[in-house]
Order: sequence, then structure tokens, then C-alpha cells
Amino acid sequence: MRVIELVCLIKNMISALIIISFSGFLNRQIHLQSAPLACKGSNTYVSKDNVCVCLPDFPFGNPDSHTGCWGCDTPCHKNGICQSQNQCVCESGLIGDGIKECSKPVPDLKNIEESSCTTNGDGIVTFIIETPNGFVPEFGYCRFGPRISTALSFNTTMIICTCPQSRESVLPVSVSFDGDTWALSNFFVTFVNHEFESVQVFAILLIFLFLSAIVSVIIWYYQKINGIGVDVDEILPLNKWHMHQIHQEVGDESNILDFLLNIAIN
Repeated sequence: MRVIELVCLIKNMISALIIISFSGFLNRQIHLQSAPLACKGSNTYVSKDNVCVCLPDFPFGNPDSHTGCWGCDTPCHKNGICQSQNQCVCESGLIGDGIKECSKPVPDLKNIEESSCTTNGDGIVTFIIETPNGFVPEFGYCRFGPRISTALSFNTTMIICTCPQSRESVLPVSVSFDGDTWALSNFFVTFVNHEFESVQVFAILLIFLFLSAIVSVIIWYYQKINGIGVDVDEILPLNKWHMHQIHQEVGDESNILDFLLNIAIN
């Protein structure tokens, strides 16, 4: 019996300790919830909803952080941000002081290293540029007349683009960092049709060969009718035809027609 009573006594003591500990935990939580909130950051206060907020004159920042809130006495540009106390900066991608100016950077186009493209889109044009101080471009674009191309590569000193397809023409060109604001430019690129030039060269070659053949025939015929000695073996490839012909009168028209026909066949 004494053992059973001892066990029951120990169980009751443990239960009492658990109840006391839990009650103490609840009391501490109630105390913490009812205690006044203290904001960590500067220029903040506790609202009636018991949360930290920025003071009216310091609308920027995080009232729950150690940094707190801040403001700019001089209003920032419409495209600027109050980054810290009385410090305005321009939004990403813009340049300026953040107060009076926040503008899109425009490259200063100085020169182009290639001014000729083909109509089928072959060719690369390198634009030599200058960028605003401290600005590092994130994008590059080229404009050929109304056509806009994304740059193959770019940095603070050059923008390189491939030529777009176009008809034969001379187009004004320009460059941009955003595809919206373009550099002032007096440069032009010429688009040429090299395929047409190849056809022209081939046609000229054929005409030259045809005229050469005609001249050769005229010279041969002149020598023939004037009795000027000609080594038949040197007249190629007409010597075989000539050697197998039956001698006819010089003025025989059928002989001349046969001769021209042999030229066409050979």
C-alpha cells in the first residue's frame, strides 16, 4: 500500500509542476502581447494598430528595419527615387542627377567602319560611339532606314550589327541603347545586289567571247580572200573542218554558212 501511495504522490507532484509551468508560459505570452511596441528604425512611430509606420515627412524606407524611414527635402525628378536621406537617384536605365534630370542615355555616333551591305542581308556594320560618363549599356540596337536590328555585340565604344535584307538603296543609319531614343546621325549605308552584278559579269563575258569569235572569223576571211598565207594547223578548232572541205570558190555563200555552222557545233 505504501508503494502505491508513493507512486500516486509522485504522479500528482509531476502533474502539478506541468500545470504551473504551462500557466507561467501563458502569462508571459499575455504580457508580451500587451506590452507597448518599440520601433527599431529612425523616423518611425507606433500606430494605433500597434504597428510601426514612417513619420509623415519621411515616407521612404522600411519602418520595421533598423534603417527606418527617410525623406528628400528637395523633390526628386518624376523618374527619380529618394534612395536615402536627401539623396535622389534616377531609375534604372536612366542618367542624371535625380532631381533636375533623368533621361535615357543616347550614344554619340562618331563613325562607321563599313558602309556597304548586300540586299540579301550579308555584311556587318561597326558603329563607333561615345557613351555618357559612367554609363554602361545593357542593350544595343541599330537602325537601317525603317528596319531595326539587335546588336551582335556592344560596349561603351562600339555597336556591331548585321545588315538586314533590303532592296538596292542608300539608307540612313543610327544606333540606340534602348531601341527608343536614337543617336543623331549623318551616316548612310549602301545596299548593293551582288547577285545581279554576277549576272552582269557573266553576260559581259559571253558577249566578249562572241565578239572575239566574230573578229576571228572576219580576220580569217580577210586573209582568205586576200591570199595571205595562214598556217591551217594554227587555226583551232576550225582546222579539222577546213581540211575536210572540198575546195570551193572563195565567194561561195554555202561554204561560209557551213563554216559558221561548224563554229556553232564546236
